[in-house]
Amino acid sequence: MFDAGILRDYLCEYVYNYSGKGSLKEKIREIRKNHKYEITSASGLFKCLKEIEKRSELESYFEIEMSEGGWLYELGQYRDLVMHSAPINLANFPLYAIQEYLFLPDSKEMISVRFPLPDNPSELYSERSKRKNFNKYIEQFSELRQSSLNSRGKYDCLEYAHLVFGLLSNLSLDVAKESPFKPMRQTYFLTDSGTISVPEYIDES
Repeated sequence: MFDAGILRDYLCEYVYNYSGKGSLKEKIREIRKNHKYEITSASGLFKCLKEIEKRSELESYFEIEMSEGGWLYELGQYRDLVMHSAPINLANFPLYAIQEYLFLPDSKEMISVRFPLPDNPSELYSERSKRKNFNKYIEQFSELRQSSLNSRGKYDCLEYAHLVFGLLSNLSLDVAKESPFKPMRQTYFLTDSGTISVPEYIDES
């Protein structure tokens, strides 16, 4: 979640600087009446995109997916839940996953592991931000852990990680098209003197 959140913010910063050959940055600085205005986070870009009437396809995609119901919005909710409301005093406890058996034909079995994620991260984050509810969460941690055995959650942790990895990868490729620089390939060679790298531009024809 932490790394995915960082990449999300980097992509938003990149879009701000290079979308439309820098035209987005000019529009936002004009609206803010600040020629030094910078954006380094998803929340900063989202706030500004909502103030712009004419957006490119990529800019509209970011605005839609960072709105409630979008996958970038959901990623932010899970990220905040994990980063800001995990009980610090339980940090030394081992993380757990649920081990269960899958029954196959011919009476065979296979062990599987699941780690359900809650389907209401924003509500949980809000509840645990309150000291009273946060202390209650810590006191009832064992009970909550037991209840997870019967819960499938909205996502399995590994399945969600795989989903987000694919979405971020595709989004990165779309964002990269806004780059003012030609794509380059870095080739590494192992020599007697050590490893050397040779950059070369990629022929797009």
